[in-house]
Amino acid sequence: MRGSGDRIRLQPHCGCESLQRALRRRPVVARYGIQLEVARPSEQAAIGFAIAIPFSAGVYLVDNLYLSLAFYVIPAFMVNLYTGPTFGMTQSLAPLAMRAAASALLLFIVNIIGLVFGPTTVGFISEVLQSSWQMTDVEALRIALLVTSFVYLISVANYWLAAKHLKKDLADASALASST
Repeated sequence: MRGSGDRIRLQPHCGCESLQRALRRRPVVARYGIQLEVARPSEQAAIGFAIAIPFSAGVYLVDNLYLSLAFYVIPAFMVNLYTGPTFGMTQSLAPLAMRAAASALLLFIVNIIGLVFGPTTVGFISEVLQSSWQMTDVEALRIALLVTSFVYLISVANYWLAAKHLKKDLADASALASST
């Protein structure tokens, strides 16, 4: 049985706040003083990237095809957890008249980083490894992909830092929207 002051962590999704209000009215929650805490969307994205890092590395470190594919399943899902919270935060923080432009700019930046710099960086690292370390094409590409999978660490740090400021930023955006 839960004691006084225990916390239940709810994942953010539609209806989470109404669920939290409904649970506060329940006799068990009120009697034992359980505090409900909603996970911040940016924390959810950071956790998804953090979980993906070791499995992404495992994809390139194992020699067994089936084990590599099994490792790949987890990062394939985890690295896409950022989309909902990121677009949700963008829509919540942008003024009403700028939401479409904010989403378009976010989508443009994400695509430029992922589609332009990603393959170029992998190719550059692979070429450097082939020329300076005399690696084969396949081995150099494998190491280049392994190295670039640690870029997720930057995402973890940025989303975790964003989580610290999100509550204040949402309150400021709400105050700004109500004043206009």
